[in-house]
Amino acid sequence: MKVEQYAVVLILNWNLAAVEAFVHRANITAPGASGVPAIPAWLTVTPPNLTANSLTDDIVGHLALVVGGRCGRVMLAPNDLVQYGNVMTRLVHIEQDSFVQACMIDVLANQHLASLFCMQDRRTRRPIPTDHVPPPTPVRSVFA
Repeated sequence: MKVEQYAVVLILNWNLAAVEAFVHRANITAPGASGVPAIPAWLTVTPPNLTANSLTDDIVGHLALVVGGRCGRVMLAPNDLVQYGNVMTRLVHIEQDSFVQACMIDVLANQHLASLFCMQDRRTRRPIPTDHVPPPTPVRSVFA
């Protein structure tokens, strides 16, 4: 896909301590065991081999499938409102995934895996929070 000149840029600011706690829980969870949720299809590296880098890369890679482009593990460029909406929908799907929720147990209650920011007017060079709406209780918020 091609990134348009006036695309909105989404920035993910990863909380490395929260990501490491998530990865630790994921790697000690026995996939396929009774009561253990299925691993999401978008994870290309699965437990017990999951790393912080592979998790963040897989999340951004999954989101990048519906946008114009990406830059590493930190930036996505949806070209229009439809692509932006598709990214937000995928974030909700990730957040509500049973395996993701099970792995959030080791992440502190007030922490998220990543904070989300957007930047539309590149002249300001100042990203603003996306005001991601948290899921209803008891689902843990994965993104802020």
